[in-house]
Amino acid sequence: MKLLPRLLAPLLESLLQSTSVVILEGGRANGKSTLCDELIRRPGWSPRVDFSDQSTQETFRLDPLRFLRNLPSPCFIDEAQLEPTITVAVKRVVDERRVPGQFVLTGSARLGRDALGGSDPLAGRAVRLRLMSLTQSELQQQTNGFIDRAFGSGWIHWRPSQPRIANHGSVVCRELTGCFPVI
Repeated sequence: MKLLPRLLAPLLESLLQSTSVVILEGGRANGKSTLCDELIRRPGWSPRVDFSDQSTQETFRLDPLRFLRNLPSPCFIDEAQLEPTITVAVKRVVDERRVPGQFVLTGSARLGRDALGGSDPLAGRAVRLRLMSLTQSELQQQTNGFIDRAFGSGWIHWRPSQPRIANHGSVVCRELTGCFPVI
């Protein structure tokens, strides 16, 4: 099965140049882990740490700071929402190192919003990205989105008197069909 590139990947990589932590949130099965797996295949990335693995969770719980300090940067920590204390531990390690590009935390729940009595321990240290399901542009492997094409020079004019829409990949067709991908 061919994986479709996600348009969010370059943004995630560029954010790691200036911020210590990127939190990649999104619904289940939207491709967070797959996106991470694609990025770690590139040079300079460390393997993914998966908190859905029980032994990984147990090792983390024994000594969270030592666990995080021993991880190379940048490091993906998948299913981070399974460990409620992770954001406090990440905050401590990030504050010690004071360099960008340390961690990418992924999860389907909002991470760390209530870890310190309702305040986010990673405030000022992390950027949150939301990965949605595949967009029409990603499905068609186009780098520019609907808005870029609709309001750019490539706008396709359509008159209501046209009997049918022949080009199912057109901007107009996607607008008239609700822009949703085929299930």
